[in-house]
Amino acid sequence: ILENFEADPEYNETFIYASNAIDYVDENTALVIVDVNKPDYFECPDLINKTKTIVLIDHHLQSGDRVEPLALLHHEPTASSASEMVAELLQYISDEVKLKKVEAEALYAGILIDTNYFSKNTGVRTFEAAAWLRKHGADTVEVKRLFQNDLGSTLSRYEILRHAELYKYDVALCPLDYTSDRIIAAQAADELLSISGIQASFVYYPDGD
Repeated sequence: ILENFEADPEYNETFIYASNAIDYVDENTALVIVDVNKPDYFECPDLINKTKTIVLIDHHLQSGDRVEPLALLHHEPTASSASEMVAELLQYISDEVKLKKVEAEALYAGILIDTNYFSKNTGVRTFEAAAWLRKHGADTVEVKRLFQNDLGSTLSRYEILRHAELYKYDVALCPLDYTSDRIIAAQAADELLSISGIQASFVYYPDGD
């Protein structure tokens, strides 16, 4: 997705990183935090203490430390994803909002990944947001390509599945004795749930120490 945006001249020098984000902050800066509400998970937690105006948009349940004070909090636990919430906000801003294809596809991808291809946590609003993004050029085939894995990752996922075993009939358990990628492990755990009779899945793998 980042490569797609950077290929658009309008997004030239738009993206900054945690390593130098502080350099852009002044008294007029607005910090918009999306899809997370726990400071421990922020890309650059130091920005919280450096910015006066903070907006938070999220759909996860709130727990632990909170960001305070907030200029605006848009928190909707019933939403399927932060992408759905942003799509709704864009519609309410103005009827004149026109998204670029790359923008619509990024939001559509966010909805897909949080709903597991519209199979969970969906509501009427989810499909309305998806339809609005389709109207703005989101190509479902192009979005699907964003989720393709390379051969090495695919073989790693199948290796995890090969070592899975049943625990008490309906739980798939897979302890690994080699370090795995967190994303691959998560994909494998998700794929185990697609097997008939499996109600829960756990993939354990060593990570560093």
